[in-house]
Amino acid sequence: MYSESAYQLIAPGGYTPPTIGKCMKQALLVLWMVICCVPLSGQSIEDLSFGTDSTLEVMTWNIERFPKNGFTTIEYVADIVAALDADLVALQEIDDQQSFDAILNLLGDWSGYWDDTEFSGLAYIYQPDVVDVIDVFQIYQGMNRPFPRPPLVMHCSYNGEFLVVINNHLKCCGNGVLDAGDAWDEETRRREASQLIAAYIAQHHPDDRVIVLGDLNDILTDAGPNNVFGAFLGAPQEYAFADMSIAEGSSAFWSYPGWPSHLDHILVSNELFSALAAPGSSVQTIRVDDVIQGGIDAYDDNISDHRPVALRLVLESSTTSTRGSSTRTHLMTGYPNPAGDHLQVRLTPLPGPAELVIMDATGKMHGHIDLPALRESVRIELTTLAPGIYQVVLIAEERSVAALRFVRIP
Repeated sequence: MYSESAYQLIAPGGYTPPTIGKCMKQALLVLWMVICCVPLSGQSIEDLSFGTDSTLEVMTWNIERFPKNGFTTIEYVADIVAALDADLVALQEIDDQQSFDAILNLLGDWSGYWDDTEFSGLAYIYQPDVVDVIDVFQIYQGMNRPFPRPPLVMHCSYNGEFLVVINNHLKCCGNGVLDAGDAWDEETRRREASQLIAAYIAQHHPDDRVIVLGDLNDILTDAGPNNVFGAFLGAPQEYAFADMSIAEGSSAFWSYPGWPSHLDHILVSNELFSALAAPGSSVQTIRVDDVIQGGIDAYDDNISDHRPVALRLVLESSTTSTRGSSTRTHLMTGYPNPAGDHLQVRLTPLPGPAELVIMDATGKMHGHIDLPALRESVRIELTTLAPGIYQVVLIAEERSVAALRFVRIP
């Protein structure tokens, strides 16, 4: 984050003396002290920025042994989160309820969720005026070998668009070599965790916008046999690591500076590919240590050994899904979503008759509505539906041409 200038010392007349005199030595000493001891940018935490009013920002941050320096850490974290202004922050290593609540108290208008049912240390903080949280729950509880901390899933909506966020802190350490014959090998455990997360998405959210993030404790650039993320990297039509450019770039921007290595990742399903590629979307490691007095040492002593990684998405309500080999354009919007007693659906008019089918998350049909040609809007009464996640499918010419996911609330 520093904006440094290059300095060149040139003697009068272009002649460089063969030796440096005493005065010159003193001048260079002063210059060295200025460069090394004073932040050239003069930045502070208040100068950090990331969030905007027109984009969705999701951030992951392992706050090591939070709070590692008591209330000093709590104040730092609250100030950093407020300055970055991301909409949703997934946290790891949060093992103290009172300290977590203290962050929320300092932030004021933010909300949070922490699940300690298995001392998971995973948490979310979010801006409720932007992110509407529907449900938060753990998956794969009790499977300590692949998941020493069960993944923490959040169902939420942003601008009426349903999102699934899966927060993780996978097993650490290892020697960089995946030993498939040893079930307790660290790399093997992380590979199995990745496979199980991919299986969960395929079973429960095959057509939803999914974000997997957290301290995944391994690098993305390992050679094939030792890469633990094969379940995702081997399916480029299904998934993309938004932070791959960071992993392949300079170590100065990696999330774990102490090694250094890049261990904190953000993965998106293909329902978010167009948002990820849209102008205005970006991903970056937030080098908070650049704006902390004392630099990386002070950051490590008072906050964490990991830097946050943040993703900004230009998320429109109309996207194209390319999961698998088919392409489906969403022709429908619905509001309000989440919905109470009714859902108002607007759709692109079709030249012939069509049908709306309402299904739950298991695929069970809960009713249908016949649509005449050129119909643009329809009101669906929901009073007979229990709270939960449903889908409206638009069928024309005996095939599904669009789908709209919505949440029924009490």
